[in-house]
Amino acid sequence: MRPRSGFTLIELVVVIVLMSLLALAGVEVIRHSSQSYLKMSDRQALGNAARFVVERMSREFRSALPGSVRVSGPCIEYMPIKVAGTYFSAPIESASTAMTVVRVSTDLAAETGSIAIYPVGDDVYDVSTAILSPDASIGAPDVDNVSTITWVGSHTFPYHSPTRRFYMVEGPVSYCVDGEHLFRYTNYGIAAVQPVAADLPAALPDRALLVNQVTGASTPFSVAEPGLTRNAIVMLALAFTAAGESIEVTHEAHLRNVP
Repeated sequence: MRPRSGFTLIELVVVIVLMSLLALAGVEVIRHSSQSYLKMSDRQALGNAARFVVERMSREFRSALPGSVRVSGPCIEYMPIKVAGTYFSAPIESASTAMTVVRVSTDLAAETGSIAIYPVGDDVYDVSTAILSPDASIGAPDVDNVSTITWVGSHTFPYHSPTRRFYMVEGPVSYCVDGEHLFRYTNYGIAAVQPVAADLPAALPDRALLVNQVTGASTPFSVAEPGLTRNAIVMLALAFTAAGESIEVTHEAHLRNVP
């Protein structure tokens, strides 16, 4: 009789134990890979949120009226420029209801807003200084590329611009960190004292949420005043946290416009 070949019970048990160990090792590798992927996705999402906030705010600050950027606690405020150019005549020494200008913008459509000439310091928000005109309108240019700005009533600006610059601005815009949220506020009035989040609009469309993962400093914004060798600088210091991951962002936005 020929002997029968096969596996002993001990051999089967050894094989089962080895296969179990290999399976457990494979599961651990897959688990760690999945966790690493999820953490990487969370970090990427935080990075995208931080990049969006920094690019959005920096782009807006570059179009800010000189002297209009101011900070109070977790809020920063500025006035966006709609139209800019050079004026030929302006009511500096005597009141008038109009002025003539040449625009530098390629968009030459009629616009409305307030006119500013040589805006310096926080005085731009104090209507008694007359740095901002009453509500004004600028028409389309004539054949010589000259436009006329008119406003209701008469107005006198306190200073000439050394380079005869003028700006037409919209109403102020604020960014505030409120808890873990960063909001953008529009369509509110000009105030000599900078408003805080509680004083600003509380609902859409005048309050828009940019990101809801903000943590960290109680003073996320600061402004370095302009000097003889550089323009003003807005500094952002924000931290973003989600799902146990965090990222800190420090950024400087240079303000291009000068009085």
